[in-house]
Amino acid sequence: MEKEGRKNSALNGSTTEIDPQNERKINMKNALIISYSFPPLNDIAARRFGEMSPFMPDYGLRPWIISTNSVGDLPVQVPEAQCIRIGLHPQRSMQIEDRDINANTFKMPVAFKVSRKIAKFLGLGFRSFDRTVVTWYPLIKKQTEMIVASIPKPDVIIGSFGPAASLWAARYLASFYNVPWVADFRDLGALHWKGRGKLSREIDLLIENRLLASASGLMTVGDVLANALEKKYKKRCCKVYNGWVRNSSQESPVENKEGEKYIYYAGRIYLHRMNSFFLLLDALKDAQTIHLKIRSLGPKLMEEKLLEYAQSIGLEKRLELLEPTDQLTVQKEAEMATMNLVVEDLNTSDPYSAGTLTGKFLQLLAFTPPVLSITRTDSEMSGILKETNKGKVCSGLKQVIEFISACLNDPERYQGNQSISKYSKLEQAKIMCSFFNQIISRTP
Repeated sequence: MEKEGRKNSALNGSTTEIDPQNERKINMKNALIISYSFPPLNDIAARRFGEMSPFMPDYGLRPWIISTNSVGDLPVQVPEAQCIRIGLHPQRSMQIEDRDINANTFKMPVAFKVSRKIAKFLGLGFRSFDRTVVTWYPLIKKQTEMIVASIPKPDVIIGSFGPAASLWAARYLASFYNVPWVADFRDLGALHWKGRGKLSREIDLLIENRLLASASGLMTVGDVLANALEKKYKKRCCKVYNGWVRNSSQESPVENKEGEKYIYYAGRIYLHRMNSFFLLLDALKDAQTIHLKIRSLGPKLMEEKLLEYAQSIGLEKRLELLEPTDQLTVQKEAEMATMNLVVEDLNTSDPYSAGTLTGKFLQLLAFTPPVLSITRTDSEMSGILKETNKGKVCSGLKQVIEFISACLNDPERYQGNQSISKYSKLEQAKIMCSFFNQIISRTP
């Protein structure tokens, strides 16, 4: 088993042999992070710990990672010798359709495939017990001996949801090592109710409640979700925003020499956010001097819907749909934009969607252009944008038109203030590590 683990480590570019005995002598606590997504994969899930873990040693914690093998252009800022990669991530790039299922090593048992079909037919869907619990989680358990041989004993273990396997693996390894563990929710698990029946949610909540019973604490990405999790599970939930980090385009700003005025969006296009895009396109009928530029990650069907709507109102020439590109190009295009766009669901029926902070939102605070956020009025983004003077949440046509006009007439109006610094990944890592250190100190 150990030999197999070392072989996998070498294949991942790790040439440094780790001596657990020597590592234990260093006066620093060890935090084991289990995240299905991690750099080089470049998506929001990978960035959460991929961009915060490098700051952890500054606060007394050395990060160790269990993740999948993946591809992408996001820099791996933790030494590969501190990463254990098990299995393949099914996503070959940031594009939503670009998934190579044949390359995936996760094989679902036949019985589980059948039960999934039955559950789907009955309208049952469990976020706390998804396919990764019977695919990736067993692979981690199978590699326990290799994990023990490769890293020092952790002082705390963190499982980052989703998918659910990260939580199951964190609970298992915490029991194995007899150390505390923390459940990190980038999105709600069983509490997520949209598109599911009452029976499905209730069963899911029972599973998740049992799963989290042994957790020493919870962590999530904002106030609304933290309050919901604390209320449901009666455990302290630490709020750690995804945060922003400076990038090369900000170190050497790129001038928009052509003076092109555009609203910029880079990311996936989701059906439940489509009305926000439609609202913006309607507003552009009034704002004649600016267009919408989208670096789309798919899916194609949503791109077609967006283009069809633009054509129906005569704005197809002012909607620019671009292919995915590298991270540096996206950063430069965002820096040169007239304003950067964030879209979320306008529907207020979901009690938790007010707390949805799309991963790119806080990163946009660090760019020069203001942020136009089209979402529900009571969104948590509204308070952050007011505090930082970096933009505005708009929920209606008149608001969007007025915001675009204000930015065009007075580019310095939403230039931001010093409060932006508190949302950096460095500051968020400090909050996170303080939480972990408190849990470690309370453990006998």
